[in-house]
Amino acid sequence: MTVKSTPTKQEMELELLPFEKFFRAYVGFFWFYKTAPAATAEEMRDALQRGVDATTAATPVLAGVLREERNEDRDRVYVGYNEKSSNDSDGLAGVRVDLGCCTDTSYADISASGFDQNALREQLFVDQTLRLAEMPGIDGVPVLRVMLRWLSDGGCVVGVLCHHVLADAAATFYVAQTIAYHSSSLPSSPDSSRLLPLEPSRKNLSRILAAHPPKPIPAVQQVRSIFGSQSQQPGARNPVLVLDPAVSAEPMRRYQARVTAQSIGQLKGLAIADSQCVSCSSNALVMALMWRAWTRMLQARGSRSPHAYLGWPVDLRRKVEQANTTDPHYYLGNLFLPCLAHASTGFVLTESLPAVAAFVAGVTETASVGQLRAFQDSVAAGEADVRAMLEQTSDAPSLSFSNMTRLGLYDKAMSFATSDIAAADSVQMLAIDAPAMMFAIADGAGGMLVSVVLPGSVADAFAADPEFLQFASFVY
Repeated sequence: MTVKSTPTKQEMELELLPFEKFFRAYVGFFWFYKTAPAATAEEMRDALQRGVDATTAATPVLAGVLREERNEDRDRVYVGYNEKSSNDSDGLAGVRVDLGCCTDTSYADISASGFDQNALREQLFVDQTLRLAEMPGIDGVPVLRVMLRWLSDGGCVVGVLCHHVLADAAATFYVAQTIAYHSSSLPSSPDSSRLLPLEPSRKNLSRILAAHPPKPIPAVQQVRSIFGSQSQQPGARNPVLVLDPAVSAEPMRRYQARVTAQSIGQLKGLAIADSQCVSCSSNALVMALMWRAWTRMLQARGSRSPHAYLGWPVDLRRKVEQANTTDPHYYLGNLFLPCLAHASTGFVLTESLPAVAAFVAGVTETASVGQLRAFQDSVAAGEADVRAMLEQTSDAPSLSFSNMTRLGLYDKAMSFATSDIAAADSVQMLAIDAPAMMFAIADGAGGMLVSVVLPGSVADAFAADPEFLQFASFVY
């Protein structure tokens, strides 16, 4: 018998959208400064704290702590919160900026490593819950975490993370942007009139989705026929291991590749010369590049699948009209539609790269709110498994590509400063440790940084791929 509970007076209830039940990790960003925007660690912490207090006052759920309840009928997540600031002694404490002084770590060392997240996790973030692996549960976990690390040579690192069960990367970036604005006393972008409270209500989104007739999703139909009984259960390991048992002993490691602005220009030159892809975006071209290298790696490892699979999330914020805000970007939640496309292995490997990019772009552009409704209904009915969609397709596991470059990570408003506007020297995304899922962010110079978790031998296959090396290189 399931005992159902109700939220306390200091809690609000959030009903999970069907696909959000899979999210068990933090997502967020870290801004690295060679020279800290404040004179002392305490001064910068206080500035950050002002920004945090103002942001959580406008959106109290950000100051909450999660409590989960799973029943047969539905999943519930309760968030304990109030409107107290971090300086109040009664009630919940609010969100306090976590300050740490790293006497053994310098900005010079971090920069020399290419901002290697494998090392940063040990050097800067000792809290186990901030490591990139999944957490088994979410009870007692804070919604928002803000940290400041003061480095030995005068640099610093600012991290803003939200739990993925309540916020995706786009929403987390907006939280950080709001904190930065309220941390500074200087006029800066975005305009303060646009800094609205974030909207956390899933009920509003469910009502909006219900108003859209479900539109069939080819990806979900493919999943039903492709997977059958082969779908992996949540928590299954890297699907690449299906191909080669010898790889199973290899440790998983995070790698980051750079596609420079010059390389993107070369890719666009190829696209212009190819009549099939005259208007292809940088995102579609880079996705096609990575997909081809991935498919060649699978073939070299013995895959004989006639199909190659590609998964990616499509942000539907601009297509969803929110009820309580004037801008859909301010929705605190997950508005990504996981898509899965497949093409014949021969097409992916033998057609021109622009032709493959045109195929990718065509599928991306068709994403709609009606498809998000259909996907949610499909997940709720148990007909589609998000993790299985992204992780296993017979002997040809899909590569998933998530592009976060549009978030404007190098906006000078992200200075988190009291007296100076200082742009960060580097921005890194803390992403979920999902094998074979690539996260792309801007490199600050017109190119892309693409992070991915792989076994070493698989990364070596990328590093030896001639086409990959023509346009990309590994940072670490």
